[in-house]
Amino acid sequence: IVDGTRDVSISAMADGWTQAEKQIEIEDNDPGVLSFSSGKYMAWRQTGTITIPVIRKQSYDGEISVEYFTSDDTAFDGVDYKMASGVLMFGQGETQKSFEIPVIPDSSQTGPVSLNLVLTNPEKGASLGDPSTARLVIAGSMAWEKFSDASLSSSHLKGICGNSKGDIYVVGLRSTILYYNGQEWVDQTLATGKNLFLEAVWVSQNSHVTAVGQDGIIITKAPQGKWEVSDTGIKAPLYAVWGTSYDNIFAGGSGIIIHFDGKTWEKTDVDSLWVPDIRGIWGTSPENVFAVGYDGLILRYNGRKWQKMDSPTKNHLYSIWGFSSSHIFAVGGRGDIIHYDGEKWKIMEKDFPDSIIFLDSVWGSSGKDVFAGGNNGIILHYDGEKWENMESSTEKNINGLWGPSGTGSAMDIFGVCDNGVIINYVPGQ
Repeated sequence: IVDGTRDVSISAMADGWTQAEKQIEIEDNDPGVLSFSSGKYMAWRQTGTITIPVIRKQSYDGEISVEYFTSDDTAFDGVDYKMASGVLMFGQGETQKSFEIPVIPDSSQTGPVSLNLVLTNPEKGASLGDPSTARLVIAGSMAWEKFSDASLSSSHLKGICGNSKGDIYVVGLRSTILYYNGQEWVDQTLATGKNLFLEAVWVSQNSHVTAVGQDGIIITKAPQGKWEVSDTGIKAPLYAVWGTSYDNIFAGGSGIIIHFDGKTWEKTDVDSLWVPDIRGIWGTSPENVFAVGYDGLILRYNGRKWQKMDSPTKNHLYSIWGFSSSHIFAVGGRGDIIHYDGEKWKIMEKDFPDSIIFLDSVWGSSGKDVFAGGNNGIILHYDGEKWENMESSTEKNINGLWGPSGTGSAMDIFGVCDNGVIINYVPGQ
């Protein structure tokens, strides 16, 4: 796929002939593909309105448009929400537009209700992508429920990740791999004859999956493909993995960060910094990546090299997540939660139970809707002003949190825990 104008060199040669080379210009004038950013959104009744993003993919040349409208499902126009319809116009180079749906806060409906969102009639050469229909859930409350209690695996589950297509993968000890297709969990545990300790997993938007673990193990899966073991020669434990695309992935572990360029895994310059264990990686782009680890370690990658950042804690940091480059959270030992505002990392004020030994995971839908999980089923929620304790429905250690992005308020968040327990954050009845 080509976006914009590209210069390409073409060369040819054969025995007895002089090599020829030609420079040609490829101009992309495709108007693009339009879709919702997610197949499912959520709005709180008390919010008043929800903004629904529509995105333009693959090409951004020219002006295009698409119509949108809402229709009743279990939610009713004039009772739960106000109907919305219209036309979204995308100008040259524009990649996202949005429309608003008013939510009626004083409805007598107590449980969750939903309505349909539809894109139709793309014009000026544009086409509809997937998803072109979506569902908006209106809820008055949310609750954590036990989604799975060792029915698929009794192993400790360590990492979880997915994408906007609804492909969700969970990895854990004893070669455990679980896949969720939006309706049910499928056991994809590897039968290699080896007891693989998988620690983390990352899923690209194109559903390429990369999982890492002890003894430097890296396993990958292409869309519709089979799991394959990558031979990197690295024997150090790997605890974290994150990327921007299939050909730009970082994995961190015992004193190292390695990088995959689509062909090979190679060590980065982190070796020269003499760092302790890397436990979490997250970024906003290939030129802006963060890593956290033991002893309060924080690193930042600028596209050329890794550098240490000033840290406000000496406690171990286990996980990192951000909403933007100036709104990043990291969690760790003794319940530490630190925040980066684009200039400086600071410890966040908190009033937590003394029982918090560690926080092992952090994820959010926005800078004002963030969750942190840890030992003995502890889950904390940040609303943009303060952190509060939540009822999690489990006493098992929560090792990973993940949910789809771009869905309005947080919904359908999954937490993976010890002993095969999976919890789910869903609209309450």
